[in-house]
Order: sequence, then structure tokens, then C-alpha cells
Amino acid sequence: MRANIAINEDGIIQPSTTPYPPNGGTLVKRTNKLFTVTLSENPTARALLTLVRTLRAVETKMQLTGAGELNFDHYTRAKICIVLSQMALDRLEAESDYMFTSKIEILTDALLQIDVLPEHLFRLGQLSLGKLDVPTALLKASQAEIKNLVSVGQTMSMKLCFVATPKQAIWPASQPKIGETFDECLPPLINQWLSTIFETALAIRLPLYHHGLIKIGEHNRQPFQRLIHPIAPAHERAVNHRVLSVINLTNAPDSVLI
Repeated sequence: MRANIAINEDGIIQPSTTPYPPNGGTLVKRTNKLFTVTLSENPTARALLTLVRTLRAVETKMQLTGAGELNFDHYTRAKICIVLSQMALDRLEAESDYMFTSKIEILTDALLQIDVLPEHLFRLGQLSLGKLDVPTALLKASQAEIKNLVSVGQTMSMKLCFVATPKQAIWPASQPKIGETFDECLPPLINQWLSTIFETALAIRLPLYHHGLIKIGEHNRQPFQRLIHPIAPAHERAVNHRVLSVINLTNAPDSVLI
């Protein structure tokens, strides 16, 4: 990553020309081995998502400042990406008139032991894929027979695309086709919401637990739980990386969602 960059409110990376982040954007500065991430007063979801993508390659600890009173030292990449992603989700969900509200966190052994975690989520959460190459990890996931599993990859231009989806999904309303990018087949707000989740998994290379409420059709918002498992070995090209995901609608467990 370049030493000093700014990300504007549209999520476009630019050379840094001032010591301050652009309005609605972010600023990343490197001094020796120290990375400092500075957020504007109200960064947009697009700016935050671009920042998460940018931090994929940063291994050192970071400082996070800005956005009012925010000031934290010595963040790991995983921790800072979770904070940034939650901020992005909060903004998107407010824009959607709270069609969905959610929280995202790193999956832990304690979360896996929650009694209400459905079997297909539990199966995905139990998989240990971190040190495997992509083909071996995908084979192991296939052998686990996880129903309604979604597989997401990246195009050569690093756009998220669907590699495998369950049939007859009730959400989103239009069924994505295999190979279609998120930009091509999803409404803009849903595209950004799902992209934030999957990009975070790729950035931190750790399983995530995503949960909250979602509105399906004309029904009231319903509770959901999602597990996200990245397959992103550092030694393999990013175009080969995958993210596996499975979601459960608590009040209608037989419903199929993406």
C-alpha cells in the first residue's frame, strides 16, 4: 500500500494532499511501521468499504482516530476492520429505513456453543480451513453437506461475484446467476450491505458471525443469523479466494436466503 492515501466519499482512492481526511472520507498515513487511519466526522459507507479493502495488505498494528471522539491505538487488522465494517453497516441500515439492522463480530468458540445456533450454521463454523489451499478447503466444505451454502468469489477486476447459490431463495427478490457480480444482480443498497460483510471476511481472513433483523417482502422484520467463512490463503492469488456463507431465518428456518 502507498504511504499516504485519501479515500473520498465515493470510495475513490486518491493521493493524500492534506493532513486531514476529505469530507465524508478517510485518510491513511504511514510513518515508518506505524499506520494511522483518520476518519472524517461522518465517513460514508462507500469510503469505509474501500478502506477495509485497502487494509487487506496491512499486517502491522494501526491507530484509529477521527469521527468525533474516536481514538484507539494498536489495532490489529482484524479488529479495525470489524469496527469500520460495523460503522458502514450502521450507515447503510439507516439509509434503508432499517429494512435490516445487524451486528458483525469475529466468530469465537463461545459463539459456536450457543444453543440456538442451527445445525447448518454450526457445521460451517466448525470447519477449520485457515491453513488449507482453496481446492482442499472447498472439498472439505462440500463433504460437510451444509445446506443452503453460498459461495462468493472475485473477478479478475476484484469485483465480488456469486460462485454457488442455493435454489429458490426468497431473498433477495431476484435470484443471482452463477458468475454474476454483485453490481450486476443486486439492488445498490443490498449490494453494499452484502459486500461489506464479504469484503470484511476477505480482509481479516477469519470466520464471522453476522446477526440481526431483516425485512422479507411485506412481512415484519425477522431475526436472522449468518456465518461467513473466508478461504483466502496468503500464498494464493486473490482471484482464487472464496467466501462461504450460510444464513438462517430464525422464525422460518426452512426459508432459503442468500
